[in-house]
Amino acid sequence: MRFPADETADPVPVVRHRRGLAMVVGHPCDVSPEEKGASFPWRTTCAVFEDRDARLTLDGEGHFYAFPLPDLRQDGKVWFADFRFLTVVHASWLTPERKVAGLSPVGWYSLQRRWIHYFTRVEMHPVDIEDAAVDGKGDPLHADTGEQEGAHQA
Repeated sequence: MRFPADETADPVPVVRHRRGLAMVVGHPCDVSPEEKGASFPWRTTCAVFEDRDARLTLDGEGHFYAFPLPDLRQDGKVWFADFRFLTVVHASWLTPERKVAGLSPVGWYSLQRRWIHYFTRVEMHPVDIEDAAVDGKGDPLHADTGEQEGAHQA
C-alpha cells in the first residue's frame, strides 16, 4: 500500500486515529538528530498496553512479543511494548512533551535482547549484547549511553 509521505511543518500534527502509548524501537543511530535521524524522518514504533491479565513475568521468560515496562506511568501496574503492533510515524509526532519515560542502558540492552529473540528466535545473553556495544578499545560506541535518543522513548 502506498500513502502520501508528506512532511508536516506543524509541530503538533492533527490526530485522526485512536491515541495510545507507543515506544520508539529504532536504533539510536537511526533516530538521533545528530546522526541518520536528521535525514530520515520516519520512526518505527510499537504499541504499549497495560498487562491487565497479569500474564507477563519480569524475569524475561515467555511472551517474547512483549517487552515489560513495569510501573511505566508510576501507577504500580505492568505495561508492555507489543512487538506485534508495529507502525511507522513521522518524527514530528515524537515531541519532548509526549515523552513518558526513557530506558537506562541496562533497559536498552534488555530491549535489544527481547527484540532479537522475537524476530529471530535466537536467545542472546545480555553480556553478549553489552559486549557488542563497545569498540575494540572498550569504549562505548555511543557516547550518550545514559540517554540513548529515540530507542528509549515510550
